[in-house]
Amino acid sequence: MKHDIPPASSPKANVAEAKVGPEPPAAKVEPEAPPAVKKEAPPATVDEITRVVVPAPTKGDGPLSPPSAPNAPETTPSEPKLQELRTRYRSLGNFEVRAPRHRELTLQLLGGNDASEAAVAKGLRWLVRAQKDDGRWDIDGTVNDSVAGTGLALLPFLAAGHAHKPMKGEKESPYAKTVEYGLSYIKGKQRANGGFGTRDLYGHAIATMALCESYGMTQDPTLKKAAQAGLDYLVKAQHWVGGFRYTPGQAGDTSVTGWCLQCMNSGQLAGFSVPREAMYKVANYLDTVQTQDGAAYGYTGPGATATMTAAGLLCREYLGWGPKNPKLVAGVENLKKNPPRKAFDNVYYYYYATQVFNKFGGDDWDKVWNPKMRDLLVDTQDNSNTANMGSWVPDKTFTGTGGGRLATTSLSLLTLEVYYRSKTSSIGGK
Repeated sequence: MKHDIPPASSPKANVAEAKVGPEPPAAKVEPEAPPAVKKEAPPATVDEITRVVVPAPTKGDGPLSPPSAPNAPETTPSEPKLQELRTRYRSLGNFEVRAPRHRELTLQLLGGNDASEAAVAKGLRWLVRAQKDDGRWDIDGTVNDSVAGTGLALLPFLAAGHAHKPMKGEKESPYAKTVEYGLSYIKGKQRANGGFGTRDLYGHAIATMALCESYGMTQDPTLKKAAQAGLDYLVKAQHWVGGFRYTPGQAGDTSVTGWCLQCMNSGQLAGFSVPREAMYKVANYLDTVQTQDGAAYGYTGPGATATMTAAGLLCREYLGWGPKNPKLVAGVENLKKNPPRKAFDNVYYYYYATQVFNKFGGDDWDKVWNPKMRDLLVDTQDNSNTANMGSWVPDKTFTGTGGGRLATTSLSLLTLEVYYRSKTSSIGGK
């Protein structure tokens, strides 16, 4: 499929570039990098996800051994218990669902298990080891954008409730310094106009999203100005039809537009000023690339590729489509033609499609998609006793070649963190 391989904005030098078309103009290199900050390795602690004692990961140490996290048998709670769990879940705030103290609740309702959580823990520790001393992550593919790479690498920490400051009711995360250094690197790259000098809007949206989510989780006032400036820059960069692409004002593509809408949504949930018209103009753009009356989407024009259909449908869900919408129902049927399997190696597609099914809920999430997706990622994680332990091998799409192991691992982690990364009205669809 011609456009079914957009680059998932990825870390290390750029975290999300779907290069299908002419190369965007190179961004000017920042005159100065922020002063290097000496990283302190987090102390040995009980991992917030698996509750397994984890030694401090340091650059001089050899590969860490995987935690022993048995895969507990999956059992369905009784209906009264489910009702109780749903009530508790509905009472949580948009970012509160990420808090480790609610982990058992979200996993029970949405289908995570011990094995998926152990995989997340190992993946986060791989990211810790990949971070540079000045707080950045470099993309190890062909893309060169460390701001994008840093933003992409931060998102899995944040999704799992690991912020630079304690969330309300939580103790300090063992990864607080890792996240703090990454945020400092991004903030240090911001320019007067709100941009970060990223290669394109992929990286800008991802870096801004990391700032917005960090603020939403901690209400840290030192992040507020930078996050709002990043959002303002993004809104001004929107094409008049409603989409986004590599450079400000450029006619949109569905891949970049997907990341920009995710960023604006995170900003809105965190309490920042995001014009409603900017978000809803995205629907105008989607109308120009849809086919099958909105059940399928193309890259820059009407089409029906698997990945762009997943991205387009997720955007539609953000903009209000629910599981009773016949267009979304038809779209989900399209996605079911490409279920999780080793023969279809495309983490960018899985990242988007998993969120679509999670929001859609019902048996399509509980039985058709989630068990296969979760187990596929657990099974394909690198568990070798090497420096790559905890990461995922880059796939053959542009996400893998352009974003490398950093992008592939970050997106795999975000896919495994879908149970608590954002609040869903489906709450498992049971």
